[in-house]
Amino acid sequence: MKKIVYLLVVVLCSCSAKELTKEQAADLIREANGYPKDLSDDIYRATLLVARKMLDSGFEKEGWVSIVKFQSVKDLGKPLIYFESKAKPFLLPTPARDSGYLQIVRVAVIDLDRITGIKVDGNTAKVEYTLTFENRTPFYKMLEHKPDPTKKHYACFELYDIGWKLVRCLY
Repeated sequence: MKKIVYLLVVVLCSCSAKELTKEQAADLIREANGYPKDLSDDIYRATLLVARKMLDSGFEKEGWVSIVKFQSVKDLGKPLIYFESKAKPFLLPTPARDSGYLQIVRVAVIDLDRITGIKVDGNTAKVEYTLTFENRTPFYKMLEHKPDPTKKHYACFELYDIGWKLVRCLY
Protein backbone atom coordinates (compact mmCIF):
# COMPACT_ATOMS: atom_id res chain seq x y z
CA MET A 1 0.00 0.00 0.00
CA LYS A 2 2.85 2.40 0.86
CA LYS A 3 4.45 1.71 -2.53
CA ILE A 4 1.24 2.62 -4.34
CA VAL A 5 0.89 5.90 -2.40
CA TYR A 6 4.57 6.73 -3.06
CA LEU A 7 4.18 5.93 -6.77
CA LEU A 8 1.03 8.09 -6.93
CA VAL A 9 2.87 11.03 -5.29
CA VAL A 10 5.80 10.71 -7.73
CA VAL A 11 3.46 10.58 -10.73
CA LEU A 12 1.46 13.60 -9.54
CA CYS A 13 4.61 15.63 -8.83
CA SER A 14 6.13 14.85 -12.20
CA CYS A 15 2.89 15.79 -13.97
CA SER A 16 2.61 19.11 -12.14
CA ALA A 17 6.24 19.94 -12.93
CA LYS A 18 5.46 19.60 -16.65
CA GLU A 19 2.67 22.14 -16.41
CA LEU A 20 3.60 25.69 -17.46
CA THR A 21 1.43 28.13 -15.54
CA LYS A 22 0.55 31.63 -16.68
CA GLU A 23 2.45 33.03 -13.71
CA GLN A 24 5.61 31.05 -14.57
CA ALA A 25 5.40 32.11 -18.22
CA ALA A 26 4.85 35.76 -17.29
CA ASP A 27 7.83 35.74 -14.90
CA LEU A 28 10.13 34.15 -17.49
CA ILE A 29 9.00 36.53 -20.26
CA ARG A 30 9.45 39.58 -17.99
CA GLU A 31 12.92 38.41 -16.95
CA ALA A 32 14.07 37.65 -20.51
CA ASN A 33 12.78 40.92 -22.00
CA GLY A 34 13.54 43.20 -19.05
CA TYR A 35 9.89 44.26 -18.56
CA PRO A 36 8.90 46.81 -17.48
CA LYS A 37 11.21 48.87 -19.69
CA ASP A 38 11.28 52.23 -21.42
CA LEU A 39 9.95 52.70 -24.93
CA SER A 40 12.10 55.39 -26.49
CA ASP A 41 12.19 57.48 -29.63
CA ASP A 42 14.98 59.38 -31.38
CA ILE A 43 14.42 63.09 -31.88
CA TYR A 44 16.71 64.47 -34.58
CA ARG A 45 17.26 68.03 -33.38
CA ALA A 46 18.65 69.43 -36.66
CA THR A 47 15.91 68.14 -38.95
CA LEU A 48 13.42 70.67 -40.27
CA LEU A 49 10.60 68.10 -40.57
CA VAL A 50 10.96 67.06 -36.92
CA ALA A 51 11.05 70.71 -35.80
CA ARG A 52 7.88 71.41 -37.85
CA LYS A 53 6.09 68.39 -36.37
CA MET A 54 7.02 69.46 -32.83
CA LEU A 55 5.89 73.01 -33.53
CA ASP A 56 2.59 71.80 -35.01
CA SER A 57 2.06 69.42 -32.05
CA GLY A 58 2.34 72.28 -29.56
CA PHE A 59 5.57 71.26 -27.85
CA GLU A 60 6.90 74.80 -27.89
CA LYS A 61 3.64 76.35 -26.62
CA GLU A 62 3.54 73.83 -23.77
CA GLY A 63 7.12 74.65 -22.77
CA TRP A 64 8.77 71.30 -23.58
CA VAL A 65 11.13 72.65 -26.25
CA SER A 66 12.24 75.85 -27.90
CA ILE A 67 12.54 75.80 -31.67
CA VAL A 68 14.77 77.98 -33.83
CA LYS A 69 12.49 79.34 -36.54
CA PHE A 70 15.11 81.14 -38.63
CA GLN A 71 18.67 80.06 -39.43
CA SER A 72 21.36 81.89 -41.33
CA VAL A 73 23.40 80.05 -43.92
CA LYS A 74 26.32 79.70 -41.51
CA ASP A 75 24.02 77.97 -38.98
CA LEU A 76 22.72 75.32 -41.39
CA GLY A 77 23.07 71.86 -39.88
CA LYS A 78 23.02 73.14 -36.30
CA PRO A 79 20.21 72.00 -33.99
CA LEU A 80 16.78 73.58 -34.43
CA ILE A 81 15.29 71.98 -31.33
CA TYR A 82 16.41 72.69 -27.76
CA PHE A 83 14.84 70.86 -24.83
CA GLU A 84 13.66 72.92 -21.86
CA SER A 85 14.11 71.90 -18.22
CA LYS A 86 10.47 70.77 -18.15
CA ALA A 87 11.42 67.93 -20.53
CA LYS A 88 14.40 66.67 -18.47
CA PRO A 89 12.53 63.81 -16.75
CA PHE A 90 11.88 62.27 -20.17
CA LEU A 91 15.35 62.65 -21.68
CA LEU A 92 17.38 59.45 -21.85
CA PRO A 93 21.16 59.14 -22.19
CA THR A 94 22.31 59.82 -25.74
CA PRO A 95 25.67 58.65 -27.15
CA ALA A 96 28.21 61.47 -26.87
CA ARG A 97 29.00 61.43 -30.59
CA ASP A 98 25.31 62.12 -31.37
CA SER A 99 24.38 64.40 -28.47
CA GLY A 100 24.52 67.61 -30.52
CA TYR A 101 22.03 66.41 -33.13
CA LEU A 102 20.09 63.58 -31.54
CA GLN A 103 18.14 63.25 -28.31
CA ILE A 104 16.63 59.98 -27.13
CA VAL A 105 13.36 60.52 -25.25
CA ARG A 106 11.15 58.23 -23.17
CA VAL A 107 7.69 57.93 -24.69
CA ALA A 108 6.13 55.21 -22.50
CA VAL A 109 6.84 52.19 -20.32
CA ILE A 110 6.30 48.75 -21.87
CA ASP A 111 5.17 45.90 -19.65
CA LEU A 112 3.62 42.49 -20.07
CA ASP A 113 -0.14 42.94 -19.97
CA ARG A 114 -1.41 39.37 -19.80
CA ILE A 115 -0.92 35.84 -21.01
CA THR A 116 -3.72 35.13 -23.47
CA GLY A 117 -2.96 31.47 -24.15
CA ILE A 118 -0.61 28.56 -23.54
CA LYS A 119 -0.29 25.59 -25.89
CA VAL A 120 1.79 22.73 -24.47
CA ASP A 121 2.98 19.99 -26.81
CA GLY A 122 5.09 17.45 -24.94
CA ASN A 123 8.23 19.22 -23.69
CA THR A 124 7.59 22.44 -25.60
CA ALA A 125 5.11 25.23 -25.10
CA LYS A 126 4.03 28.26 -27.10
CA VAL A 127 2.74 31.22 -25.10
CA GLU A 128 0.68 34.05 -26.55
CA TYR A 129 0.70 37.38 -24.71
CA THR A 130 -0.04 41.09 -25.05
CA LEU A 131 1.87 44.16 -23.93
CA THR A 132 0.71 47.36 -22.29
CA PHE A 133 2.10 50.85 -22.83
CA GLU A 134 1.76 52.85 -19.62
CA ASN A 135 2.96 56.22 -18.34
CA ARG A 136 2.85 57.81 -21.78
CA THR A 137 4.86 61.00 -21.94
CA PRO A 138 4.07 64.05 -24.08
CA PHE A 139 6.62 62.72 -26.58
CA TYR A 140 4.36 59.73 -27.30
CA LYS A 141 2.63 61.81 -29.99
CA MET A 142 5.97 62.06 -31.85
CA LEU A 143 6.05 58.30 -32.52
CA GLU A 144 5.80 57.59 -36.23
CA HIS A 145 4.19 54.17 -35.66
CA LYS A 146 2.12 53.90 -32.51
CA PRO A 147 2.36 50.48 -30.79
CA ASP A 148 -0.75 48.32 -30.97
CA PRO A 149 -1.75 47.05 -27.50
CA THR A 150 -3.93 44.34 -29.04
CA LYS A 151 -1.05 42.84 -31.05
CA LYS A 152 -0.28 39.27 -30.06
CA HIS A 153 3.30 38.36 -29.17
CA TYR A 154 4.66 34.85 -28.82
CA ALA A 155 7.25 33.13 -26.66
CA CYS A 156 8.45 29.55 -26.86
CA PHE A 157 9.53 27.38 -23.97
CA GLU A 158 11.22 24.01 -23.56
CA LEU A 159 11.03 21.80 -20.51
CA TYR A 160 14.41 20.86 -19.03
CA ASP A 161 15.16 18.80 -15.96
CA ILE A 162 15.41 22.06 -13.97
CA GLY A 163 12.14 23.48 -15.31
CA TRP A 164 10.86 25.59 -18.19
CA LYS A 165 13.28 27.76 -20.19
CA LEU A 166 12.50 30.44 -22.74
CA VAL A 167 13.92 29.54 -26.16
CA ARG A 168 13.91 31.12 -29.61
CA CYS A 169 10.73 30.37 -31.53
CA LEU A 170 11.39 28.55 -34.77
CA TYR A 171 7.86 28.96 -36.10
